[in-house]
Amino acid sequence: MTAPVESSTQRRRIRAQLLLKQNRAALIVVVLWFLANYLIFTLALHRDASRALSALFYFEQDPSKWGHFYMIMSDFVVFGMVVSVVATGISRHYRPEQTCSILAESARDHVVVIGYTNLGKRVVELCHHSKVPVVVIDPDREKVATLVQNEQPVVIESSSESSALKAASVHRAKVVVIAEDGVEAGAIAARRVRAIAPDVTLVVRCADDDVGQVLARAYAAKVVSTSRLAARHVEQSATKHGPKRCVLIGNNSLSARIYTVLRARGIDVKILTDDEHSKSKPEPGSPIVAPEDLVKGSSTDYEGLRAAGAHDAEMVVLTSDNLGHALVTCERVRDLNTQARVIVRVFHEDAAAILTQAPFRAEVVSSSRHAVRSLVRDGAFEAVGIERNANV
Repeated sequence: MTAPVESSTQRRRIRAQLLLKQNRAALIVVVLWFLANYLIFTLALHRDASRALSALFYFEQDPSKWGHFYMIMSDFVVFGMVVSVVATGISRHYRPEQTCSILAESARDHVVVIGYTNLGKRVVELCHHSKVPVVVIDPDREKVATLVQNEQPVVIESSSESSALKAASVHRAKVVVIAEDGVEAGAIAARRVRAIAPDVTLVVRCADDDVGQVLARAYAAKVVSTSRLAARHVEQSATKHGPKRCVLIGNNSLSARIYTVLRARGIDVKILTDDEHSKSKPEPGSPIVAPEDLVKGSSTDYEGLRAAGAHDAEMVVLTSDNLGHALVTCERVRDLNTQARVIVRVFHEDAAAILTQAPFRAEVVSSSRHAVRSLVRDGAFEAVGIERNANV
């Protein structure tokens, strides 16, 4: 079943309804004022309906004292209504969270994205491109600031709260994508979603393959791992080019996965921990890395890169998601080694365009983009009209 497209006309209609709702008291006062004066003109002053309406809507002034009073007071009543509407507009401009919340509550046949991570952003981009309504749940105001500013449906709460799922209309959703980092958060969110929406298409991000299989069976979910997909890309590149030595920069879930698959192929792999720049660490359940293959040092320092063997490695993989750090590190690697195949994890198309050109000459891989493509091919979004062969 194809989900209804949330057009700009529908959005304007929803905002008009919000405006009426927020100014309900002022509207009631104005209606009562006009109704009361119509009765005064017709019953107390004995004007016929035509003259009463003409006086009521300012086409002519009633010659009585009350008619003069009515003209003066009506200016205040109507002016107060205008001020109320303007004040509401200003309130919505500076407090758009209220509009975002109401839009989320009114959503139906939509996609819910839990966690505005890189994967979450890719899913939102897919929905916007396909004109599919989407609601985002994330407690971090800074992460969703742009969505809030643009008055997109957003719930600024933690998915661990049942109220957040209700506010995002999960019970009326067609697809729910749990894109949060961490196995625990994903498992808790999956359980809560299934309790509310037993038939919704559920997608769960999980870095641990074993836990992913459990979640898939327990909650009838499609499981996706961005690090597994990126590791597969690196493995395919290694198969094609046959490096003997590889340096992974950054100690995280992705580097742990790549380490495991490359070591299984007999490739000498070292991980430069890069603690100074790497914020993320391997998630629980990630493959174990031998202590002797961990090299402490900074990737922006030539000595650190040399200690890890980047100067004579055939392959260097940057697993960080920081563009500025990737640019500096890639330049340092190129200063030491002009022949190595450098692979960089990126999350933005503009970043990819920069890194593939000189002097960086890197191969880029977007794990979140590959994950979304994989989900589309797997039919995860068919419930909202995005077919398996959709161009994403």
